Amino acid sequence: MAAPPDPAWFIGLVGFSYPEWENTFYRGVRKSVHRLAHYATLFNTVEINTTFYGVPTAKTARAWRDMTPDGFRFCVKMPRDVTHGPTPPGALASNEPPIGHLLRDETLGAARRLVEAIEPIRAKLGAVLMQFPRRFSADRRGELAGFLERFGGAAPLAVELRHDSWRTPETSALLSEHGACWVAADESPRRDVEANEASATEGALGPTAGFLYVRWLGRHGQFPDRSHEHFDPTARLLRWAERLRAAVREHPGLGAVYGFFDNDFAGHAPATAQRFAAIVGGTAPVGGSRPPKQRSLFD
Repeated sequence: MAAPPDPAWFIGLVGFSYPEWENTFYRGVRKSVHRLAHYATLFNTVEINTTFYGVPTAKTARAWRDMTPDGFRFCVKMPRDVTHGPTPPGALASNEPPIGHLLRDETLGAARRLVEAIEPIRAKLGAVLMQFPRRFSADRRGELAGFLERFGGAAPLAVELRHDSWRTPETSALLSEHGACWVAADESPRRDVEANEASATEGALGPTAGFLYVRWLGRHGQFPDRSHEHFDPTARLLRWAERLRAAVREHPGLGAVYGFFDNDFAGHAPATAQRFAAIVGGTAPVGGSRPPKQRSLFD
């Protein structure tokens, strides 16, 4: 029996438009409407964060589809009204959704409206990211199970559970039962990343679905200047690459590896993501075949 094919590697950024990138990543791109098309010449996936604040229009979703090549993948963030609770316009998201929130018809309806809105990019959809607030604990395991059951297979789900109480085999079993991916998020501060030290904020890696999903987030707000990397994170990236390759070897049949970098990880997400793409580039087929070589930011 032939071995299963290697998974496709999709490496990109959390969002694709930041003011600090105008004279670096988007140098020479005069109109903001052209940014995604430029982005797609450098990366093969993007995590859309704007959907956390509101469902996109059909026109916007069609534009995303039309500005990206066939092998491109979108991962979109579930609206905060689903993961954090009802949020009035202009207000900050809640630290914890109300008890029973995930089981309400209105919550499921909000999740389904997102899925309907992104129908134009269905062929390019990697996953819908559910990032729960830090106070959402495993005491509400049954509530999460109920939501996953009702949501069904409406879209592939990647679930980020940030409270420490979720780090148990029971969580792995729950997500596996519903085919939802357990997101690994490295939220380590600069000192840990630069020293390449393991910490609780580095993120667990346990496959619970047919794909892996990693977010390199760093410590929020630690780099006010996001125009350049503030240190060389290569040692940390090499260790992450080996962790992911080991997971791929241990779990044959995985279809994809998704990885997204935030500015807060090392200061300038585009440069850090390209570092990592270069590290894993030798094992990064897209759609079952080797993709065209990604251009460098410095070409």
